[in-house]
Amino acid sequence: MTNLIKKAARVAGFVLCMAYSFALGKYAVFPYEYIYELKHTYFTRDQVQTERNPMYLYKRAMHRTFPGKGDVVMVGDSLTDNARWEDMFPDAKIVNRGIAGDDTTGVLARIDTLIATGAKKAFIMLGTNDIDRGMSAEGIVNNIGNIAGQLNEAGMEIIIESTLRSGKRYHQKNSMINEINRQLAILCKARNYHYVDINQALAASGLLNPEYSLDDTHINHKGYAAWRQEIAGFF
Repeated sequence: MTNLIKKAARVAGFVLCMAYSFALGKYAVFPYEYIYELKHTYFTRDQVQTERNPMYLYKRAMHRTFPGKGDVVMVGDSLTDNARWEDMFPDAKIVNRGIAGDDTTGVLARIDTLIATGAKKAFIMLGTNDIDRGMSAEGIVNNIGNIAGQLNEAGMEIIIESTLRSGKRYHQKNSMINEINRQLAILCKARNYHYVDINQALAASGLLNPEYSLDDTHINHKGYAAWRQEIAGFF
């Protein structure tokens, strides 16, 4: 009976780990690619958009209640949200408007909170969560262009950063990421925006450098140091 209980506990633990990884998009248990495909087969983009997690809703509400003022606004998802921009650029007045789990549709829905900062420059880095939620490269670029256009109309200088490539575990995303970045470079040239390819520093081999990565998606302190170097000229 004791052995049976232990086996049942192991199975339950494995299932819970899979469920946790499945929900967060951090596929830290085997089989990675199967879980990735399963999520995209059974969970639609509309479902994700209407079921934002409480922390996302809390941060969005806080940004509306307390707009914050700064010369620079950083726009993005968890990669932006996780950074300590005020420590990375201590002489600049920066408002961090990254929210973990966000995508281009989510940013468009909260564009008012970005404009409310009164920033003179906007750094935009988005795309990877949109891929996870089934949006096409063209749709992602169109949304980023819409975000940039509204911020530019509000008087902001636009710096679009390349969508960050994934590491080995999620390599299947990189062909679309490369296409997004190709189109973003064209968009920036046509509209006279700045384009910064941070993959040159963080993913020069075609994959996110494991030295800079926590989980083949997010980056560590070394990754942020490399990112800082790529955009330092704008500060």
